[in-house]
Amino acid sequence: MYGSAKGRTFAGIELIAWLLVLVVTIFNCGLGPLVAVPVATYYIQNAAYHQGVLS
Repeated sequence: MYGSAKGRTFAGIELIAWLLVLVVTIFNCGLGPLVAVPVATYYIQNAAYHQGVLS
């Protein structure tokens, strides 16, 4: 996955998504991950598919 041509772009998207999850968690007193983690996971999987990292 990370050896593909768009692997660095995908890794950057992952990093940004998880940083946003961290921010949501901090601002919601630890309750944010109940919604933020599933949404981020879906977004990352969707981004991987559209970047061509996954077949």
